[in-house]
Amino acid sequence: MEKIEKNEQLGLSLFFPADYHEDSFIVSSFNHMAVKTLEAYPNKWNRNTLIIYGSNGSGKTHLLRSLVMKHQPYFMSFDHNYAGNYMQMIGENELIIIENIHDVFKNSNLTEEDLFHILNYILEKNKHIILTANKPVLEWGLALPDLLSRLNSSAIVKIDNPPDEILLQIFSKQLSDMGLFLTPRLLEYVSVRMDMSFLCVQKLSSEINTLCTTQQKPITLNIIKDALTNISDS
Repeated sequence: MEKIEKNEQLGLSLFFPADYHEDSFIVSSFNHMAVKTLEAYPNKWNRNTLIIYGSNGSGKTHLLRSLVMKHQPYFMSFDHNYAGNYMQMIGENELIIIENIHDVFKNSNLTEEDLFHILNYILEKNKHIILTANKPVLEWGLALPDLLSRLNSSAIVKIDNPPDEILLQIFSKQLSDMGLFLTPRLLEYVSVRMDMSFLCVQKLSSEINTLCTTQQKPITLNIIKDALTNISDS
């Protein structure tokens, strides 16, 4: 795993190949704490619950799949058929992961009381659980005081948004990985018009790739304009 500083040029592969290989993940100041915390599992953890939050596309999934897979975690998922059988689901697994917990309540019949019981069970059995979210606990809209208290006593790590120059390098690298290349003039055009966020980088590079493939053209100014329009309308 490579560490970069703000003034290094390109060579970035922050976004995520299907195999989530550890060496493909770039560490810098914006995600350093999350990486170090996961690398310290389990021997240097002093809490049973870890919450990692950051904006969509910030690398939470890639981090988990590259840094803790050797511990064979159980990715716990829920749907509208969930019947409260969390003990059976957890079984003998020592590391439990629930991704996008802020959405789980909306997209399943998991309740706040259910999560509270899961966290208590993890603590009782001295297991560990990682929750990921795109915003801090106080913005999840929780109503159960005991659950809020338990979550706020967890280890909590934020993945920050990187500086604009790193996002632009990531954007250029994403395109080059697709066989597409931006001229300095086109990059300058994009830089003052795109939203500087992980999610926009993902959406825009994907849309440019789709347009270039469909039209069988390299990147042009018109393709960039169309891509920006398309993602703003989506």
